[in-house]
Amino acid sequence: MIRRSPTFTLEACRVNKNLKIGDVADELDVIEKTVIHWENYDITPKSNYLRALSELYDIDENLIFLGNK
Repeated sequence: MIRRSPTFTLEACRVNKNLKIGDVADELDVIEKTVIHWENYDITPKSNYLRALSELYDIDENLIFLGNK
C-alpha cells in the first residue's frame, strides 16, 4: 500500500495561520482578488508565489493542494 502525504488547501493554510485574505495579498503584493482566485482554483499561483505562500504558511510547497487542473 502506497502512503500519500496529506495535502492542504491554500485556504486551510491561511486560516491555520490566522490570516485574512487581505493579509496575504499585502504580504505578497497582489490584489485580494488574486488570492481569492488561487483559493478557488481559478488560477494556479506561479512558482515564485507558491514559494512565497509556502514560506508565509510555513508548509512545504509540495503539500499544498492546487486543485485538479
